[in-house]
Amino acid sequence: MRRKIRPFLDKAKVKWHGWHAFRRGLATNLQRLGVPIKVAQLLLRQADFATAANYYVKVVDEDARQAMQRLESVCNERAMRAFEASHATVVN
Repeated sequence: MRRKIRPFLDKAKVKWHGWHAFRRGLATNLQRLGVPIKVAQLLLRQADFATAANYYVKVVDEDARQAMQRLESVCNERAMRAFEASHATVVN
């Protein structure tokens, strides 16, 4: 940590918050990159999958927002296809 991580963080002007924060950040960022949680579990050397999933990987607000936008898009597409298949017309 002193030879590699700390000098890098100091140069980037990023505050060190300890090993637990580092491990949580690592697990969360790996998950956001699409890396399977089992790989994060291996890298964190967690014996239990649930520990890695429940205590280390955190949900990022932006990911939750994007997930809801994708769901809304899928629902809108399905609703439009159903409407078009019904041969209904919109009357004002």
